Amino acid sequence: MKPCLYRSLNISLLIGLIAQFYYFSVLPDAVANHFGNDGHANGWMSNTANLIFSIVILVVNTLVFLSTETIFRKVPIKYISFPKKEYWLAPERKESSIELMTSWMLFFGVATNIFLILVLHLVYRANMNTPPKLDEDSSFIVMVLYIAIMAGWLIKLYRRFNKTA
Repeated sequence: MKPCLYRSLNISLLIGLIAQFYYFSVLPDAVANHFGNDGHANGWMSNTANLIFSIVILVVNTLVFLSTETIFRKVPIKYISFPKKEYWLAPERKESSIELMTSWMLFFGVATNIFLILVLHLVYRANMNTPPKLDEDSSFIVMVLYIAIMAGWLIKLYRRFNKTA
């Protein structure tokens, strides 16, 4: 499962990068990147700065999640925080726990990349309007779905690692 998740995370990054370059070619020189409670733009940046900012966000997010396995293997146990870590990171269980946590983190990385791609897409769609206006309903749905995935992920993590044996 882990190779599939690595591949999925990299594919989500690639899709995000392609989308950024596509939007760069169709957006105006000044891009609305912040919106008020009413959905109207109240913050702007250049299209080039927006492209760089968006690429950095997607790449850094992907690299953080890709490095999870290395972090779990290299960082001292005292700096790792999850339920009953003394039990789950004991030498006889450490390898399987790291494998499981790596898979879960990769899944969450894919979900986060998809969330970022959707948010950026909504921002760019808003910039196609004159004046730019964010679709608040779609933004709300995307946010609720991401929060639901995060909550489900955290509940599953807690249930799995809060028990022993």
